[in-house]
Amino acid sequence: MNGRVWILLGFFYALLLVFVGRLWQLQVLQYEQYATKSQGNYLRTETILAPRGRILDRNGQVIATNRLAVDLLYLGGEVHLKERLLALTGLKELPKTGPVELMTNIPEALVPTLAELSAVEPNLKLLERIERVYPNPISGPVIGYTALPNQAQLEEGYAPEELVGVAGLEAALEGHLKGIKGVVLVEVNARGQRVRFQELREPQSGSDVYLTIDLPLQRAAERALEEAVADINRIRQRNGLPPARQAKGAIVALDPRNGEVLAMATSPSFDPNLFGRRPRPSDKIRALFSDPDRPTLNRAVNAYPPGSTYKLVKLEPGPGKRLRNPQHHLPLQPLHRLRRYPAQLGPLRHGDDDRQGGHRPKLQHLVLPDGPAGPHWDGGQTAQAGHRARARAPHRS
Repeated sequence: MNGRVWILLGFFYALLLVFVGRLWQLQVLQYEQYATKSQGNYLRTETILAPRGRILDRNGQVIATNRLAVDLLYLGGEVHLKERLLALTGLKELPKTGPVELMTNIPEALVPTLAELSAVEPNLKLLERIERVYPNPISGPVIGYTALPNQAQLEEGYAPEELVGVAGLEAALEGHLKGIKGVVLVEVNARGQRVRFQELREPQSGSDVYLTIDLPLQRAAERALEEAVADINRIRQRNGLPPARQAKGAIVALDPRNGEVLAMATSPSFDPNLFGRRPRPSDKIRALFSDPDRPTLNRAVNAYPPGSTYKLVKLEPGPGKRLRNPQHHLPLQPLHRLRRYPAQLGPLRHGDDDRQGGHRPKLQHLVLPDGPAGPHWDGGQTAQAGHRARARAPHRS
């Protein structure tokens, strides 16, 4: 055997050794790395959304709950049973590109047929989602509504299709109503279709919340605000004002024994089911938020400043800090009470006299009487500017 043969044999043996070494590296040294990648090609984890807790009134009547909604997604590309699909969906033609939702909130009777069709069409997919519904809606600003999470909420751990309380009780009770998402391990085939799955963590629905609100009483309060428009417009017509579309106000009914809120109605209002629909009617929602009557405002808690009623709160720390005693005086700014105020006078400032027919303003001062009555305004006293009202504190034993 000459030298050329040995050289050729050596080359082939070296090449074989390289292949064996590479095979050993892939099969032994890097086995776990590539085994994980291989599993990732047909195994994936998916999130199962948990339903939100229900909201009920004090007697167990459901105000807010959930329903399972099914949508049909078109991924793009060819659909072999195109004519049948168009007949079922009522469309004239498929979109040119995808993914696109062909149908939302598919009727329950149509779901089995579309499920059968999507099983043989790789470019069609049925998506399940949870929708928030309000079978017995109360005032929209009170109950609030839900929406998909924003970017900040996504970073906090919300899933893209998970509902989040945005306003009202839905937002205030988010910690109780939010459920715990489940996790499932899914095996898919080469077309990405599910073959089998294994549930790793079962989803846990949010807690049901019972309100102190009594639904029949709530209905009566809302109806009273609706019927008040007629009385308001009679007064406005008498004063030459244009009619109002809706009453602006609120009604709150409390149980005096324990402070429970039995009814909270605000007007104008909106139907919270408007935000649960998909696709959302963007024109109606835009009109809702741009309405000058502000129907999204809860006038029972947000509309009006507390005014003079809050003065009692500011006076409360006084006795505890010994700021008042029988000899202590409170300097007060004079308050004007106008007995007669002719229209031609214009604004009457402090110190104006009655040269144009007006009466010199009477001054009131604050009296802090003994007993549980608390402070009140005594309008029967006449005082001069700079008068200091004497505070009489209750005697202490």
